Amino acid sequence: MSDVLANIEPFWDHIRLADLLDIGVVACLVYLGLLWFCERASRSVVILMVLVSVLYVVAIWLEMYLTTMMFQFGFIGVSLALVVVFQQDIRHGFERVAASRWFRRSYEAEPSLSSVDTLAEAISILAGERVGALIVLP
Repeated sequence: MSDVLANIEPFWDHIRLADLLDIGVVACLVYLGLLWFCERASRSVVILMVLVSVLYVVAIWLEMYLTTMMFQFGFIGVSLALVVVFQQDIRHGFERVAASRWFRRSYEAEPSLSSVDTLAEAISILAGERVGALIVLP
């Protein structure tokens, strides 16, 4: 047992808090990405992306320079194409995040009495002059 602990100690000496935070952030992003893809009808795109990623890793491993260069330069174009193709899904995702409970205000703004009085006075003046108005309230 003491041999196992002796081997673990040097391992923990090389890990920083930033490394653990980095692992946590990447894990959360991968999890959220998988949830998003599972909800959409784009599962075939995920399978294609996995296959292309495997091909890229194999190309690096076999030192296929032309293929790796094609992947490196083509990544930007593919990223832009995915944003264009899935813009509705991306916007829907951002809307769901914005509507979540984490981004809501913790208080509801109550209208002040002076603003209610001012609005009532303006409406009565407009009614007296027989002028219509479009009033928008948040």
